[in-house]
Amino acid sequence: YQDAVKLYSEVGKDQDDYSEILARLGNCFMQLQDPSNAEHNYKKSLELNSDGYVAGVGLGVLEIQLNKLNDSIKRFTVLSEKYPDSDKVFSGLGMAYKESRNIKKSIDSFNMALSINIENKSAMSNLLELSYNQNSFDLVEMAMKKYLKINPANTEILIGLAGILFKTNRIDDSRDILSKVLEINPIHEDAKDMFNQIESQTEGVY
Repeated sequence: YQDAVKLYSEVGKDQDDYSEILARLGNCFMQLQDPSNAEHNYKKSLELNSDGYVAGVGLGVLEIQLNKLNDSIKRFTVLSEKYPDSDKVFSGLGMAYKESRNIKKSIDSFNMALSINIENKSAMSNLLELSYNQNSFDLVEMAMKKYLKINPANTEILIGLAGILFKTNRIDDSRDILSKVLEINPIHEDAKDMFNQIESQTEGVY
């Protein structure tokens, strides 16, 4: 990233895509954990192109990190109107709402991100976490089943779905999924632990 900063910094201001260069510079500084320079470059980029996608998303994420949650929510809301097909925008909006403790809007935003791109890992993991906190699993269960139609052997999602089924007392379904995971990976520790937990809790019932 430091090498990228050097290369980007050599680009002249007369370049047609200079606003994009500044946005990419902001991303590099984010990776280098230099929020001051990241913010500076994002804002300079947006001065040149107020509709800039990369700078807008980057600054929105940075504002979450800086606890400027109202600014981030406002920014991602505007971006969602400009870029309604961007899962990253809705995932960022979900994070901003999550940090501001607006759980309903956070869940709605992550669900929207997954409706655009079911493979958005951040949206999926955050939706799963919020579902456990709210003890409400319908949305994340549907999302995981949709994901598994595309990637049926993804053990991480299979484990997540098995956990939901176990939590909602669908023991046989949970056991079946865990058996599938152990067929894919016989030494999968999480699957073995959950399977043993199910067996110990249902011993004497089945």
